[in-house]
Amino acid sequence: MLQVSQFRALRRASVRSNALQFTRSFAASGDAVSKEEMLRALEKFQKESASKTVPWFLQNMPPSYFRSIDEEDRVQHLNAITALMGAQQPEVMLRSEDHRVFSHFRSGANYPGRLANVLDQLPQTVDNATLARVKIFTSLDDSLGLDIFRFGQQEPFLNQTEGEKTARSSIQHFCGEIQSGKYAGNPCYPNPGSHFEPQAVDTFLNQCNTMYVQYSNPRRLAWQMELFARVRGTEGVAVDVEHNWEDRSEENKLGGGIPQTMLTIAASNVIPKGFMQKAATYLGLCSLNVVRAHLDVVKDPHNRGAHVAMIRILVQPSEEALKENFQFEWLKISGNLKYLKWVDDRPVHLTLQHPDLGLSRAEIIYAYGNMLHGVLAKKDPFAYSLTRIMETLEHDQHLPLASRIADFFLDKFDPHKERLMTDAEQDAIIEELKKEIRRNVEHEDSILLLNSMADAVRGTLRTNKFIRDRYALSLRMDPKVMGYGTVGKDTPYGVFFIYGRRFKGFHVRFRDIARGGLRMVYPSSTDAHALESARQYNEAYNLAFAQQLKNKDIPEGGSKAVVLCDPIVGPIGDVAPRDFIIRKSVKAFSDALLDLNTTDEAVKEKIVDYYGKDELIYLGPDENIIPADIVWMTKRAAYRGYPIPRAFISSKPDAGFNHKVYGVTSEGVAVFADVALRSQNIDPKNQPFTVKITGGTDGDVAGNVIKILHREYGDNLRIVGICDGTGVIEDPE
Repeated sequence: MLQVSQFRALRRASVRSNALQFTRSFAASGDAVSKEEMLRALEKFQKESASKTVPWFLQNMPPSYFRSIDEEDRVQHLNAITALMGAQQPEVMLRSEDHRVFSHFRSGANYPGRLANVLDQLPQTVDNATLARVKIFTSLDDSLGLDIFRFGQQEPFLNQTEGEKTARSSIQHFCGEIQSGKYAGNPCYPNPGSHFEPQAVDTFLNQCNTMYVQYSNPRRLAWQMELFARVRGTEGVAVDVEHNWEDRSEENKLGGGIPQTMLTIAASNVIPKGFMQKAATYLGLCSLNVVRAHLDVVKDPHNRGAHVAMIRILVQPSEEALKENFQFEWLKISGNLKYLKWVDDRPVHLTLQHPDLGLSRAEIIYAYGNMLHGVLAKKDPFAYSLTRIMETLEHDQHLPLASRIADFFLDKFDPHKERLMTDAEQDAIIEELKKEIRRNVEHEDSILLLNSMADAVRGTLRTNKFIRDRYALSLRMDPKVMGYGTVGKDTPYGVFFIYGRRFKGFHVRFRDIARGGLRMVYPSSTDAHALESARQYNEAYNLAFAQQLKNKDIPEGGSKAVVLCDPIVGPIGDVAPRDFIIRKSVKAFSDALLDLNTTDEAVKEKIVDYYGKDELIYLGPDENIIPADIVWMTKRAAYRGYPIPRAFISSKPDAGFNHKVYGVTSEGVAVFADVALRSQNIDPKNQPFTVKITGGTDGDVAGNVIKILHREYGDNLRIVGICDGTGVIEDPE
């Protein structure tokens, strides 16, 4: 077997000797060179290069490569590797004529984060098609990496060719053995289940691409079917960790003796490239090299035409980790791999820059920075813009202090501690933190920010931070920390803040039992997002306060939930469609609320509660909430153990009536308009009048108002202009 140094020597020798011979062959011919002479010289040159490359290729490419790559593609890869050796290039990226297949070749030893770097070079989509298949191979001597990426719809499995029929027969036979109990008690095999029945197996295969089915080992495919069954029809992520792959000769021949672990991930309804890139990035942070990786996308008919990304990553410790005999926390690694679907890209990026910080601290720092934006922007909107807040917290001088504050949070809410921290203990920690901040920070703006962050942690009463499988980070705040909005001076009864992937949200209520809408705000630009972020808490407070005043004569108080989506991902993260971001944000926000308001004892065991009371949240549909969201939230509330799941959100299609469809709010607005007109001696039933509508005309409230006014007053209604964030229409006549 050629070692790394031998492969590099082969490259150097090849380029020197072959190029020299190639040059000499023409030099000897004089000035006139015929076409035939050039072809003969080129053929000789290529033969000599191939004579060195082919034996190495056959000896060092892993068996999985030859099983899953057909001969035509292997020849193309061999040509590229020969060229790579001759040109002495560290890496090269090739793409097919239709730009749907990218092949990346790299020379040199593997290293943590390599796969993430390669994925970063790929386009987000090709002709609006996302990444659909990935095959990652590392040569046995660790001197070459070959990565194949396919975009767009892959050829489906139809069970028509001989290869497909053979693969189906093999898989059905193996699943039958599982069902018969042949592998019972063996942890290397999944347990029997309904998803291994013949009809269920065929249903699964029919949702797959043919290459995935034909080239998958039956045992590995059975494990993937097991994980698929866990997440289908949901928004979940399932992870299986299997160690000792260096000894699994039938599936991983010549593993090299280094400890290897196979990570199998089933991620429902994700952007495949983005999720795989984050997984590869995270594994790099864990000092794990990716030896092999595969991605396939399986359709999920149980989830409204969605899909499940099936990812298999074979990892081994990096050279540095092996030297240090580093002990990996696989339970933590598998948990974080699940959460990668929901964690925002920015904490991941910060962790890449400061690996010692860790993802947990980075997420906490970003959460509190985002939460405090609206509070501090009232003092100075320029000093405390969201960009400056994050730059301050990330500054090398301030980040250690922000990390200390995050440690206070993690210690305060550690579910393994025997008792709650007392007020005196928390106050002592805050006092010491503020002294250290004063000693080490020069600018008063930065001191106020860090002090406010420490006070906010002190005022946090409950969190879902330690709950496995959470969709976002939720914080139940002491309302005094957040203060009030721009109308009214009353302190709210309760405030929740939730920070997740591409969104942050507030829920404000003024009574224990209060109802109000959930609205999703989706800005159109970076500037618009910055403005919305600064006023987000004010909007939630003001609308909840107004609802409280409107509800003065009924038992329910007023509340409001405002979720601000972040469509601006720039160089950090992957671009996603507007609707995709909103739907994901609705689910993450509502599920994180349920984390802190559930009767599930397994969940409550992970929550350290400084509030001490159970709470009920009642939501209603508002801006950008669709019927599918309402149905999902109701079902999710029941699944999560919410005490009154059907009351979690109103306007369910199978109970009561939809406020938007019937224009309930708009009817009230129309009544007020009628009273206002008559107060000005205008009888709208008999006199024409003009109307200008500002805001919401592409939404349900203003849209229904137009219909209601026309219903009541007919041609007497003269709408001369409507405007909204998305456009303006004027009709002065």
